[in-house]
Amino acid sequence: METQAVKEKIAQMKSKYLDEAAADQERKSSFSDEKKASAIKKKLVHLESLRCQKMRSGEDLAEVEAKISKLKTDFKSL
Repeated sequence: METQAVKEKIAQMKSKYLDEAAADQERKSSFSDEKKASAIKKKLVHLESLRCQKMRSGEDLAEVEAKISKLKTDFKSL
């Protein structure tokens, strides 16, 4: 094989295997972030409903609001 043909073959193999592996890794990490975000959203919905229930019954909201603010900062950091 000529050197040009070898270089082309290497470039093809690189784009086929290495670039796909990097893209696949990126897809996996974004899926993980989406899963974490979904879990945080579910927890926030639960805490917001709990906060409303406590507000209606006249109980202290400080603990629930602290948890809500912590989850919101976790969500923003994703």
